[in-house]
Amino acid sequence: MNSQLSGAVMVFTVALLAGSLGPATPWQGSAVGYSASQLDCAQFLEIGESKILTEAGGRIRNQTSTRRGVWQFRAAALNGYVGLEGWLDSLVLTRRSPETAISPDTDGLLGGRYRGTLGRTGIYT
Repeated sequence: MNSQLSGAVMVFTVALLAGSLGPATPWQGSAVGYSASQLDCAQFLEIGESKILTEAGGRIRNQTSTRRGVWQFRAAALNGYVGLEGWLDSLVLTRRSPETAISPDTDGLLGGRYRGTLGRTGIYT
């Protein structure tokens, strides 16, 4: 898996998180604020499953692919924004077919840091 895809997953995760925390300050029109203390030391479980249908030479195969990972986040105030650093703490990938299940070693994907900022309106950069 490439780092661009992992970064997109993190952006999605942060966007979900930001939407679920609620405002840190009283409602002020469309502006919503998040504080670094709300996001610091946060941990989230990401689970995904895909169904894979292939056909070759008239033979149809049904397979599934699953992903289960734990994201860790650090946050700090940064010039009016929330500075975020996220990384995968654990990750298990599995591809199952009727014959077997394959789970590659994911150690090379763990520990990489994804850094960005979360603005007051919840937009992650």
